[in-house]
Order: sequence, then C-alpha cells, then structure tokens
Amino acid sequence: MLALFAIKKWGKKMFKLYGKEERCLWCGKKGKEQYKETTMKIKHAKPPEEKAIVCSDKCEKKVLETCKHIEKWMLFYAVGVGIGGLMSIAALFNPITGKNFMPITIGGLFILGTTMICAPFVTQQTVKWLGLKKGMVSGRICGILSILLGIILLYNF
Repeated sequence: MLALFAIKKWGKKMFKLYGKEERCLWCGKKGKEQYKETTMKIKHAKPPEEKAIVCSDKCEKKVLETCKHIEKWMLFYAVGVGIGGLMSIAALFNPITGKNFMPITIGGLFILGTTMICAPFVTQQTVKWLGLKKGMVSGRICGILSILLGIILLYNF
C-alpha cells in the first residue's frame, strides 16, 4: 500500500532531485547555468522512459551506463535480496524450534552484502536526496556493513 502511494506521489517525477534549485541526477551538483535534459529508457519500469537533468555530457554518459547496469543486474538483485533477506532472519526461529539457525543467518548476510555491492540499487528517495552516484555508493557501503556484520557474527558464533 505504501509503495503504491509512493508511485502515485512521485510517479513521473522520480528523477527530480530534492531542493529548490535544479540539480544534476548523477553528481547532485546544483547552481549550474546550463543543464541538459536527457531521456533514459528503462525496461520493466513504469513509465518506461524517464527524463532527468544532467550538468554535462560526462554525467549523461554515466547515467545512461547506470541504466544499462540496472537492467542487466535487476534479476540478480531481486533474487539476492530475497534469498539473503529470508536467510538473514532465520535466527529468529532459534527459540521456537530449539535448533541453531545462526549459520544460515550468517550465510544470508553474506549473500545480502554481496548483492548490495554488485548491484547497489537504492530507493528513489535516496536518489532524490543524494543523487545517483552518491546513492549507489551508500548502497555499496550498506553491503560492506552487512558483510562485516556477518563476519562479526561468524567470529562470535
């Protein structure tokens, strides 16, 4: 329900960054005099074409490369987050069953972390707040933290 509200609210303005001034989608810089509008074609997205502003040809190239990367890795991301997320919560069943599911949880954290490093896709709100480049970096940092948490649990297990 919340996802439907977010889609309706931000729908066609997905890549308009927060703030009073226009900002580049890739680097998030604001205050440029000349912005360039670019159209990104994303398979399996609604709408399939998104318009965004970029500050240079270099940023436009990076945005289009990122769109191709997203299309290529989306299935891997969905499977990795699904399996890793389910495995990560396995330890919640320890008190119920009396068995130790901690190795499954640790494996889930490694899968989740690896997925977020290879496919650092973040929410549209994060992209609006940070820009695409910094948003992907924050996704990778979350992946690294997930793997570190798995290492800490493995060490204490």
